[in-house]
Amino acid sequence: MSVAVLYLLSDNTKSTIFTALINSTTKQQNMSYNLLKGKKGIIFGALDERSIAWKTAERVHEEGGEFVLTNAPIAMRMGTINQLAEKTGSQIIPADATSVEDLENLVEKSMEILGGKLDFVLHSIGMSINVRKGRHYTDQKYDWTQKGTDVSAMSFHKVIIQIKNTIGHKKEQTFLQCLFIK
Repeated sequence: MSVAVLYLLSDNTKSTIFTALINSTTKQQNMSYNLLKGKKGIIFGALDERSIAWKTAERVHEEGGEFVLTNAPIAMRMGTINQLAEKTGSQIIPADATSVEDLENLVEKSMEILGGKLDFVLHSIGMSINVRKGRHYTDQKYDWTQKGTDVSAMSFHKVIIQIKNTIGHKKEQTFLQCLFIK
């Protein structure tokens, strides 16, 4: 199971991004409606072309959106995010999503690069050391489970709070959570 959470920072962006993602499954490839023209954001978790974040980044780019790509430094060494950045004309800012300091830097630099406020954030990161190490669910190492929860779930909260603190979004802002099962 993979999870991607798209946090939409304005009601106008909400409808255009949702429409673009829905249309991406129903229309022909290389056909663009420029639904996201002028929209700017941060995309977390594009490791390789099998990633939800990778496919979403390609689609956002096709629809005219601009974004900064980010991933943990160790994940960046394992993946091919540089190829995606080149393909989409995006910049990469390494950030550990569990580090408030890294997130502060990420949001500030992203706003500088993109020239202003953010319209969306795609949080598509997750990790389970137990799964990666082949440990069965009934034989977990709980410190590994806690680290996985920090990376996969708590980091989303840290990202949203950092954006709220940096650019002043109200707590009533909405988010769209997309659950994908592979």
